[in-house]
This record gives sequence, C-alpha cells and structure tokens, in this order.
Amino acid sequence: MAKQLLTFDMEGLEGAIAHVKKLEGLQKKRTAVLSIIRASAKPLVTKLKDAAPVSDKPHLIRSSNGKRIVKPGNLKRSFGLIRSRNRNKAEMFVGARAGKKGRRNDGFYAHMVEGGHRMPKGQKSVQKKPFIVRTVVANGSRIKAQVSKKMEELIKAQ
Repeated sequence: MAKQLLTFDMEGLEGAIAHVKKLEGLQKKRTAVLSIIRASAKPLVTKLKDAAPVSDKPHLIRSSNGKRIVKPGNLKRSFGLIRSRNRNKAEMFVGARAGKKGRRNDGFYAHMVEGGHRMPKGQKSVQKKPFIVRTVVANGSRIKAQVSKKMEELIKAQ
C-alpha cells in the first residue's frame, strides 16, 4: 500500500515567499517562518487531539519485536508538530509522532485508524474512522489565512 500524505499548499503566497527569501541570513528566515507555522498549526494539533478516537480498553500488539500494550488515548497523545529534518527548508508537519523506540505515545497506527484495516489472518476488518482528513479540511482554510496574514506582517516589518 502506498503511503499517503495529506498536504495543502499555500497558494497565492508566491510574492510573500519571494520577499522572505530576500531576508538576510538563512537561519533568521527559517526561524521566523517556522515560528509563524508553529503558532498557526497549534490549533490544528489541538483539534486533531480532540477528534482522535479513544479506545475503551488497552490493546495487545504483537510484532517481530515482541508484545506490548497500547493504552487508551495513546493515539490522541501522539499528535503534535514534527520538525522537518531538512535544515535548508522551513517545513513543519502536523501528525502522529511515530517510529522512535521507547516513545511513550507512539502513533504508528494512525493510518490504520484513519483508513481501516484487516486483522492478521483475515479474522475481521476494522472500520475506518476518517477524523484526520475531516479535521484538516475543516480547519485548513483558517490556517492558510492565518499564515498568510502573519507572513505579510513579517515582510512589512523588514
């Protein structure tokens, strides 16, 4: 199954982006833009945490690494801001933090809750609960407007 990534572009900000590129110092630009993105994305993280389904009981997960118990509310607690590894771009992602060994709230299974899945050996299928797409679509335009407004303020301040 191909990995799906839900993104939205900030259309109409080409001029603003060109102005930000003219600012002196790569680190200053990146820091300024990241602070704008972080402040604008925090409400989306809160909405995702509110919309995330919570199980009634703990679940046992078996994998090649052994067994472990996933506590109710684990997915909800795993949502947050994820910094890009690319230091040359001012990027930040909102989603379930996953993949680090020993992470207390590992949201590696967010895509299975969002899109549904079949249990191993075909026992039963789990219904999808598309809360991520709904939340992003409902709040995306508000976030775009907030980012564009703050970018304009940043450009005017320069």
